[in-house]
Amino acid sequence: MANTNVELVISSKDPHGLNRPSLPVAYPLLLLEMLSERGHSTEQVASDSGIAAHVLAKPEGRISLTQWTRLALHAIRLSGEQGLGIEYGLRLKPSAHGFLGYAAMTAPTLRQAITLATQYFRMRLQSYHLHLAEDGERAVLEISQAHPIPVLRSFFFECLLVSMKQLPASFIGEKAEEVELWFDWPEPAYFARYRDRLPPTRFSQPANQLRFPRRYLERQPMLADDSAHGQAIAQVAREYASVRSEDENLVPKVRAALMLGDTSYPSLDELAERLHISSRTLRRKLDLQGASYQALLDEARQRDARQLLESSALDIQTISSRLGFLNPPSFTRAFRKWTGESPSQYRLRCLNVKN
Repeated sequence: MANTNVELVISSKDPHGLNRPSLPVAYPLLLLEMLSERGHSTEQVASDSGIAAHVLAKPEGRISLTQWTRLALHAIRLSGEQGLGIEYGLRLKPSAHGFLGYAAMTAPTLRQAITLATQYFRMRLQSYHLHLAEDGERAVLEISQAHPIPVLRSFFFECLLVSMKQLPASFIGEKAEEVELWFDWPEPAYFARYRDRLPPTRFSQPANQLRFPRRYLERQPMLADDSAHGQAIAQVAREYASVRSEDENLVPKVRAALMLGDTSYPSLDELAERLHISSRTLRRKLDLQGASYQALLDEARQRDARQLLESSALDIQTISSRLGFLNPPSFTRAFRKWTGESPSQYRLRCLNVKN
């Protein structure tokens, strides 16, 4: 059961990013709407949670995890509903995630949609990790905590996993069959009220997971659109760089700038000029942050190679040239290193899956 009588103690140094405005206002607005339906003054609840009205009024507004936690504490106390996390998860739509949700919905496959979500998940919630794995014929989407969560642990896991249980149905338009939810705590009394609205749910499990048939991963989302997907990814990358800018983390900024253009990718010197620093400083800062220009370039090349092989009719030589490789054999060697397949094998497999 959630403990709503907890004072949040926040370090001024904020090592875990608890005070960083990273959560879109769509998240608190939904919870406030649920409270309004129960007859509570949302303005007062928001104010008591430290959320300014002008922030909620802006589509691009953001709140911190600290504010979100305070709001959830108030919401559970006022509603008297310990299972509010489940109710919230059932009502949270993919569109609430903004450009990240749109990028996922327009991805070529459900696998790529989930991969994108795992890549940028900590942009929103630094306290959690999202990981996709495959266990035989099952796909496993697991959420774990990056560090101990002192307040409302079950509420947040329920919010996240229950909302994700809609992935197969809402993305690929198929009835969600053989989907399971796993939670690592004993079954709470309030779960009985939600049992009929959820897929089979197991408690006291070793991890917090959404489990579903692996075959869903290669299905094409109903809204798949190569052009829209590329635009949404670019916007998500810019959003990520913006959210992290206060930490002087150059990795997301470089990642956001490494977008495939008419003349391949920007060079290290061009990126440094955009960031108003020297090439030497950029190289040094990336190294301190555990990255390098070449590694990030390879990441961008791999991303765009997969997309071009899956969604375009360009031949291998043209794709190789667009990605900046000296010749097709160099591209093939790099692609095999990334995926274990040649570009031709990868394209053929993708075509077979679609057919």
